[in-house]
Amino acid sequence: KIKNYSSINFTDGPPVKAKELNVIFMWNGHNWDAYEVFGLPAGSSVEKVREKFNELKSKSDPGQVAFLTEALNAIENKTEAS
Repeated sequence: KIKNYSSINFTDGPPVKAKELNVIFMWNGHNWDAYEVFGLPAGSSVEKVREKFNELKSKSDPGQVAFLTEALNAIENKTEAS
């Protein structure tokens, strides 16, 4: 059974709220982790994500570009909300 921790306490002080690093978005009826789409670790900087987006965009067909754009938007929106 997997436990879901909403806070972590490493010290005798107050618990620290756990930060969710993954960004999940829906595309074509399936849930995707936006960072996995780019092959990057969860929580990577937006700058690294944009670099990877541009690299993959140049090698992709229009349908794939739309998918990559949606993944990028999900990460940018999560970052702005944080």
